[in-house]
Amino acid sequence: MIPPSPTLMRKVDQVLVLPYTHPLATRKTLLLRDLSGCKLIVPLPDRPHRQMLAAVLQSAAVSWEVAVEANGWELMLHFAKLGLGLAIVNSICSIPRGLVARKLPGLPSVHYHVFNLVGAADAIPQAELRKMLLASNRG
Repeated sequence: MIPPSPTLMRKVDQVLVLPYTHPLATRKTLLLRDLSGCKLIVPLPDRPHRQMLAAVLQSAAVSWEVAVEANGWELMLHFAKLGLGLAIVNSICSIPRGLVARKLPGLPSVHYHVFNLVGAADAIPQAELRKMLLASNRG
């Protein structure tokens, strides 16, 4: 029987995505303070990712500006490719040509979980899907 509790599917880091021509792109690892004065592509104010970024950057005394607000990794990466600002996204995102991703210690990792619907844990299709998700996303 599949346990009804959530199961960790994958844990991913967050990275700063910027044009390869940006001065910070030459560095392999950055610090939060390196973002001081940068224009960032961020989600709307009520979104968890934006709230986390604001809290972490404020705690590190980093001043930053909103370049543009966008929800979703793809849209944030598109705006970064257009040169509108820098984006902080999950490290599993596919980085478009012309951009680079740099580690940014100080940001929390993101945990993705698989949850079971009550009463569906024993159903064969749901159990198979859960098994496939967990097998393909360990990393």
